[in-house]
Amino acid sequence: MSWHTLVDAFRYAAAPARENGSPDRKTKARVLLPPVVVRAAGDTRRAAETLAGVLNDGGGRCVAHVSLTVRPAAASPHEGVASLCDLITPMELRRAVVEQTGRLRLPNYSLMCDIVEWLRRPSEPERPLRDFCFERKRERRPFLGGLWKLGGAPADGFALAGVWNMLGGPFFQLAPRWQWARGLTRHLLRSNRQRHGWYRSAVGEGAPVFGVDFFEHVEPHVKALLEGGDAHDGSVAERQRELDRLLVHALLADLARWARPTRVAPWRRRRVTRFVFLVHLPDEGIAEGNRWEHFFEECGSAVQETRCGAALWVAVGPRDAAIAGVDGTLADAADVLRSGHGDIRDDIRPLRVPLPAEADHPRRRPARRSIRPTPGPRLWATVGSMGAVAILLLFASGIEKALPDAEPDPACLGGSSPDRVAPSLRDPAEKDLRGLYRDAWEMIEEENARADQEAAQEQGRTVRTIAYMAVPVNGDWDEDQQRSDGAVPELRGIALAQRALNDEARSNDLKVWLRVKFFNAGEGYRDAPDAARDIVDWAEAAPDELIGVVGIAQSWDTTREAVQILSAAQIPTIATNATADEMQSGVYFHQIAPPSSREAEIATAFTRQAGIVRDASGGCAPARAAVVVQDPNDLYSMSLGTSFSRQFASDGGRGSVRRLWYSPDAGSPRPMPPEGASWEESVRGVAVSVCERIRRDPDTPTVVYWASRAREFDAFLDDFGDSTPCAGEALTVVGGNGLTNPALSGTYENHPWLRLYHAAHVLPVGQSLSHVAVGFNAAYAQFGTDDPWRNDGHAALAYDTMQVMAEAANEAYASTGGQSVNRESVQVVLNRGVERAGASGAIDFPAGEPVSRDKPLVILHHTDEGSEPVLSCGTFAPNAGSVTEWGPGGAFDCPRDD
Repeated sequence: MSWHTLVDAFRYAAAPARENGSPDRKTKARVLLPPVVVRAAGDTRRAAETLAGVLNDGGGRCVAHVSLTVRPAAASPHEGVASLCDLITPMELRRAVVEQTGRLRLPNYSLMCDIVEWLRRPSEPERPLRDFCFERKRERRPFLGGLWKLGGAPADGFALAGVWNMLGGPFFQLAPRWQWARGLTRHLLRSNRQRHGWYRSAVGEGAPVFGVDFFEHVEPHVKALLEGGDAHDGSVAERQRELDRLLVHALLADLARWARPTRVAPWRRRRVTRFVFLVHLPDEGIAEGNRWEHFFEECGSAVQETRCGAALWVAVGPRDAAIAGVDGTLADAADVLRSGHGDIRDDIRPLRVPLPAEADHPRRRPARRSIRPTPGPRLWATVGSMGAVAILLLFASGIEKALPDAEPDPACLGGSSPDRVAPSLRDPAEKDLRGLYRDAWEMIEEENARADQEAAQEQGRTVRTIAYMAVPVNGDWDEDQQRSDGAVPELRGIALAQRALNDEARSNDLKVWLRVKFFNAGEGYRDAPDAARDIVDWAEAAPDELIGVVGIAQSWDTTREAVQILSAAQIPTIATNATADEMQSGVYFHQIAPPSSREAEIATAFTRQAGIVRDASGGCAPARAAVVVQDPNDLYSMSLGTSFSRQFASDGGRGSVRRLWYSPDAGSPRPMPPEGASWEESVRGVAVSVCERIRRDPDTPTVVYWASRAREFDAFLDDFGDSTPCAGEALTVVGGNGLTNPALSGTYENHPWLRLYHAAHVLPVGQSLSHVAVGFNAAYAQFGTDDPWRNDGHAALAYDTMQVMAEAANEAYASTGGQSVNRESVQVVLNRGVERAGASGAIDFPAGEPVSRDKPLVILHHTDEGSEPVLSCGTFAPNAGSVTEWGPGGAFDCPRDD
């Protein structure tokens, strides 16, 4: 029998089905399966990858599963006896369930993990075990948490809060805790029922235990397993085996309840697969002295005693892995996976299967059938369940309003909109990026020639020049930099605006013709100060020629210095895509894009209110903690990340934000990080620190806010997905507008574990709310409807900078009868304020203000099918009013831009 037959049998065991292909829910709950250990003669990695690939056949996470790659160092994170909770956390199990199948409740396993955690904390024994466990229970159950808060808090004296606590505390706090602890004692110590009495079975109690509280019984028992003692003075290996036995019993008791078939509950009817535990034991260091020698044997006995057929344990390890069990062939394993163990009275021991060397690198075969969950219950069950749910909702609606903390909407924001922006499949590297840049510059040269021709006529027209400071395309750029850089679309926006403005001047004698003169700011804007000095020198040599400067698409210390030089020379400057608040240098500088402070404020509201972080229920919850990644040597990164950290912390309380500093420039200075921030030496260090931060408090929904540049983000995803203990775990990232270019141009591979949201300065093409935006998008379509930069906003922002500068020049020209149009008169108009419709939204510069008021900001959700808007705030068109709400049904208010 071939390896592929075993793979097909594994696929069937993960998702049992009848002969007609419909799911067999009863089989996966009734038929018991022993742990299967595949022992490979050579490399074990490919065999493990093949089995893991089966779990994703049919698209998405169709099978509830946990994949573990275990090494000796990872098996014992604490001194002494390790805990299964260290390897498989309750949060990890809850995240692994299939969407639209309801929550995975783990009351028994979570309880035992809480007990282990309490015993390991040196300060916790001063606090009663029962109180600690009930507090964790309240954190997982919002209803209990709400009751507890209704009981009030202790207060000094005879204050009203103290009186309420005295009266309400016994009813809303003490009584629920007492009832909960009493129920645990009744079920776990005294019940003979199979689904409740797992604890008695695991500890070997032969008769009901009366007069003993559960916590009084479990505390010395587990403590002896962890530390040794009179009851368990055996070796570490023996105590390890006994603790594994206890925790596996708790886990299987929960999974048996999760998989029990029912005709009424729609979510349970969709649970058509087993819960698969796929363990990879690498070749190095596993053969001797490892905890897995008897672990799978304990799993088998736990399956036997709990009668749980809902779990499937499969391990892939080397031939010499010392794992107890019985030997079999590939045919035996395939038969067991399809038909079950047989007589449940027999001992269920792990089945060890040798994998021939020639099968060490099997190719993954396509699924013969889809193993997606069924779409739902039958009609009568659906109607009945919906009626029951409606009655319960009516009954609970009044209670829900009284609770301080209502349970968040489990729906994950995004993923359902049909209006997605498909990523471009065109590869810029194959298109000669320098050729595209040259083509755009040729458009500008043609307009410059038109303007010179108009000025040379006998009654020549007034022509003025706008300086454009930017970074030209470098032939050494790699593909990722080509995609993420906005040099080409920005130059195209300048060219389109110049052509449109000169066309208007041709038919209107009160408008000025425009030239564009290019000033090279050097790679990474490192020569921006020198370029600014060149502009000043040229302006002094021709005082009536230059009316202003546009460009400066990035916020660096060098561009800030350049802006300061231009402002000192009193030259009006409008930045295209530089967003840092620190760039503002007086009345001569203007930003066309919303500043970092506004973007951070909107991003904070988004992460705090939207269901974007995968939680224990399998749905999504708003973020309650954040990890902010910054480059301290990057003005854009520090401005955006610091603004977000400040906004998030002020909204959520001190200590909810952790800042990670990393700079890709090894020779850059290393300033002392403030409190709550730390340096990382590499992108991998950032990935590991993010993983550690999320795992430190797995019950707190945590978001990663990426305030660094796009180039490092792709490397971060690779390291997080391959080189951290969190590989494959759900991760939510919210990024600044620096991630928009590569995301929309198809740079980022869609990882199934990643939820990515990123900010943009324009609505996608086809969803514009302004006639100016519609006209601009139509003009930009000459570069192709599959252009990789069509939706990123660089072109629209550049277009608007030219429009604002030209409007100031035209107003100055018209108001003086054509006698005076220079940078001084242009600055007077800009200082007075400019209001107009733009390609990037409504433009409204109040008098003397450097930033356009209520400038639109959009947040996009990145998927494998494209990016979709999930938030849009601001004024997109002057006559359309401001968009003040976002979210499903306008559930949330946009932060105000006063």
